[in-house]
Amino acid sequence: MKRAILSYITQNLDKMQKSFFNFSSILEELENNFKQVSQNFSDAKEQVLNLAVNSENLAGKFLNYHPNMCIV
Repeated sequence: MKRAILSYITQNLDKMQKSFFNFSSILEELENNFKQVSQNFSDAKEQVLNLAVNSENLAGKFLNYHPNMCIV
């Protein structure tokens, strides 16, 4: 009887350990995905800021060539 109980506990502990390992792997993958998403947003923000600066530079050049024009 004790062996059966011990065997049952051992099997369940093994299953729990495997489940925990799977859960840990999933959490690690999620963490990596969130890091990648965060980096993508950071890159996109930088690109938008660069686009704004380039647009402002272009507008300035346009006004230098066409000083009588007004950009709204």
